[in-house]
Amino acid sequence: MGKFTTSSGKEMITPNILPVVHPREQVIPARVMHDRFGVDAIFTNAFIIHQDEGLSRRVLDGGIHAHLDFPSIIATDSGAFQHYMYGTGDLEPGTIEPFQERIGSDLGVILDQPVQVDDTREVAIRKVHTTLERAKLNVDRRHAPGTAWYGPVHGGRFPDLLERSATVLNGLDFAVHALGGVVKLLNDYQFTLVAKIVLHAKQWLDPSRPVHLFGAGHPMVFSLFTALGCDLFDSAAYSLFAREGRYLTTSGTLLLDDLVEFPCSCPACSASTPRETRGLPPSERHRFLCEHNLHVTMGEFKVIREHVRAQTLWELVETRCRAHPCLLEALRMVNQWHRSRHAGEVSAGEPILGRHAIFYTGPETLDRPIIHRFKEDLASRYKIGKEVSRMLLLPELDVNAISSPQHARWQEAIGETLGSDPAARARLLVVLLNPVLGVIPEDLLPMHPCSHNLYPSQVDATQERRLVASIVGFLARNDVHGKPVAILIPRSFTGEDGMQHPFDGHYLETNLPMIPLGETQRSHLRGELVEDLPREGTRARGTFGMDTATRHDLEPVVLLRDEKELTTWLA
Repeated sequence: MGKFTTSSGKEMITPNILPVVHPREQVIPARVMHDRFGVDAIFTNAFIIHQDEGLSRRVLDGGIHAHLDFPSIIATDSGAFQHYMYGTGDLEPGTIEPFQERIGSDLGVILDQPVQVDDTREVAIRKVHTTLERAKLNVDRRHAPGTAWYGPVHGGRFPDLLERSATVLNGLDFAVHALGGVVKLLNDYQFTLVAKIVLHAKQWLDPSRPVHLFGAGHPMVFSLFTALGCDLFDSAAYSLFAREGRYLTTSGTLLLDDLVEFPCSCPACSASTPRETRGLPPSERHRFLCEHNLHVTMGEFKVIREHVRAQTLWELVETRCRAHPCLLEALRMVNQWHRSRHAGEVSAGEPILGRHAIFYTGPETLDRPIIHRFKEDLASRYKIGKEVSRMLLLPELDVNAISSPQHARWQEAIGETLGSDPAARARLLVVLLNPVLGVIPEDLLPMHPCSHNLYPSQVDATQERRLVASIVGFLARNDVHGKPVAILIPRSFTGEDGMQHPFDGHYLETNLPMIPLGETQRSHLRGELVEDLPREGTRARGTFGMDTATRHDLEPVVLLRDEKELTTWLA
């Protein structure tokens, strides 16, 4: 969450969207957008105003706010998109940029040259160079302190150009950075490439400045790109889609002609039916769809901001991305990025403490930044005590260990067997096996998110692989050479409901031969999370200090089946 404030004191909370308003014709007047739809900022086109002599004169005389009757933030585009589409050769930065100041724009956009996805590298280099030179000239040319400026970042599919563009713009006085040249990609559902552009650019951009993703206007993409670090959006989609009879939802686009009922309770939909709407004159039908589409658009940002406040944004992202295969593909690419060398960058801003439990909704959940943050911290900061002489691995069952009747019974058995001597208990380390977080040493259980995660009792294949990798990595980092290790895999357990339930631990049994970490066994697990597996040839970070690459002689992990076998092993 953030707040953008202009020099005149106008404010806009982020993440947010600036609906595009035509300077001559508005289906929904800008004042109505502000008063009825809660729109804090709008985007309009300075080039269109400039090219219309009569309109230009009126706006220069009274200002853009009076012309549009809008009391809050107005951003103006320079016409770069029209220049690209229609070849307006007479458009010059020295003309259109001062014009934006003269009409009283709160946020102006320099006349950039957007890099398109099909541009060659040579063309992209030339456009980036031109944009950066114009950005420098813009800073020197400014005269109106009331107009802040966008510094557009370009580079398209070339990461090194994105880096250069972002690095140079960081050193210039721009209030907002924008990522452009992605409209065609978004229209073609190439969300994965757009996500890569955002991720590459965000690595280099000043985090104190908001980032605006130009042209992203469909509600189903907002949560994903917000999670990747975009703060502002703009689009005319609410109107353009309406013109074609298309009805926006957070999970995709529907056609008015196909609807029997409106799957929405916004004011527009609550007052009509699809049949009644289809019978309206074209202009009224267009207005109806514009209102619905704008309600959905603004409503989605309310949902997103509430998830940000609750620290549950990634749960919303996973839900939205399952609405379309191309979005799910983009999310999976983002997850691969999380697992790569960039994982620390993504999770660095993740809060250590959360207010809500992690809900497991599918394999994508395992790559949430908060889970990476936990595993990275466990790998780099946790060391078992020197007094530990043996280790017991216990699977978490239908609920977390703190709330589990079965775990309470196991702890009672441990206490009864070891007696009241604290030193004897200190020599035993109990490690929980959690299908979401992996291994959790028992002394971390009270911390978030160790006992604040929920998952189906039937784990999936990805959870199984990650959990085994987590066990392997933990034992390697905390070298247990010569220290007995046992794992309890019960045939059944007492659930939270007091009933007996079967426990399916076949994947743990199957992988038991791997757990005594020789290099042959480790190779089977390469490709799993880097924070789970130690790097080859490096010294283990555990207190026993043995090289992980030379540990071929570990004793097998002891398999226990029930409480009786547990007490026998403990004794």
